[in-house]
Amino acid sequence: MNWRRSIHGRIALPLLDRVNNSVIDETVDLLAAQPGERVAEIGFGGGRGVRRLLHAAGPTGTVYAIDPSKTATRRLRKQHRGHLSARRLRVLRAPIHDLPCGRGLLDGVVTIDTVCYIDDLDADFADVSRVLVPGGRFVLGIGDPHHTNRRRLVGDRAIVRPVAAVTDRLVAAGFAIDEVVRLDATDDAHHVIRAAKQ
Repeated sequence: MNWRRSIHGRIALPLLDRVNNSVIDETVDLLAAQPGERVAEIGFGGGRGVRRLLHAAGPTGTVYAIDPSKTATRRLRKQHRGHLSARRLRVLRAPIHDLPCGRGLLDGVVTIDTVCYIDDLDADFADVSRVLVPGGRFVLGIGDPHHTNRRRLVGDRAIVRPVAAVTDRLVAAGFAIDEVVRLDATDDAHHVIRAAKQ
């Protein structure tokens, strides 16, 4: 294991929650998970969204926490041993284009600040559609292009995409757009897109 990367991850993951708390909360709120539902967060970072989904889905629901990071998955497993033992939480290490879930398993999916790192939106959105039930909800929190451009200035590999480009790919993947919310009026605003599988 690369200890430098591990330490960096343990420091960065909680910071992600603090920096993105408003977009995490708005995204999870717009999913409107109900008690007993099976829901997922893809790219859960520090775990704030997972905690909120566990609360919303209640003791009879199941939350699937999916992230390609070994550090993030290990940390979440340590934090939620009780929920794992009760089978309320499944922590899975995987990328968005190869979700380890069966067809039609999930009632809803959220993902926050991950779209700017996806090379092939069509393939990845198709896999999200595969794991959702008909009518299942997909809610995405994404940064404004200005915000993404600022990341690139410091060497981030983020892909700049206007909100309309993301909604177009969702429609092409078989989703209907229910709502697009801009969280504030600044250039660095986040947007939350709520869509439903047709």
